[in-house]
Amino acid sequence: MPGPVQANPTALGADFVVAAERALRSGTLEQVPDATLERVMTAAVRLYAAKADSENPTVRPITPEVPSSRCTRACSSEDRTMTIKNTARRR
Repeated sequence: MPGPVQANPTALGADFVVAAERALRSGTLEQVPDATLERVMTAAVRLYAAKADSENPTVRPITPEVPSSRCTRACSSEDRTMTIKNTARRR
C-alpha cells in the first residue's frame, strides 16, 4: 500500500499567494477566510522563527516591497486581539 501523499510546500505557498493577491486586487478580502489567514500566518511565523534561530539563517521575513510597518502591524494586531480577549474574560 502506498504511503500518504506528501503536499508540495512550494505549490501550496504559491496557491495561497495567488489567492491573497487576487483578494487584494479585487477588494474582496473575504475570499481568504480569517481562519485560513490565521493558520497560515501562525505557521509562517513559527517556521520563520525556527529558520532565523538556526545556525545559518538566510531567510528574510518579508520581501522588500512590503514595508516593515505592515509586519509590525500584524504582530501588534495579535497583541491587541489577545488583550481584548483577556479583558473580556475578566469581566
